[in-house]
Amino acid sequence: MRLLQEVVRSKRDGHSLSGDDLKALVRGLTTGTYSDAQVGAMAMAIYLQGMSVSEVSELTLAIANSGSKSNDVALIGHPFRSSSRRSTKSGH
Repeated sequence: MRLLQEVVRSKRDGHSLSGDDLKALVRGLTTGTYSDAQVGAMAMAIYLQGMSVSEVSELTLAIANSGSKSNDVALIGHPFRSSSRRSTKSGH
């Protein structure tokens, strides 16, 4: 595993990030390992150089796999259902 400074330097210089680099980045972000300055430097390098489709895919997978998941849709709820709907009937 490379140090974040090496990953930032690599991205800043226009190189693609590996899946391992991106997994380590997400791990460090979720555990609070990196300082605000380090995260800012990484964000700036990505902003300036952009990300390939492969990098975006790997980053998305790393983020998705970083937390707990539930297979029970009932726990998640319906995204379009609102418990605070107002009645559209007149007189109420």
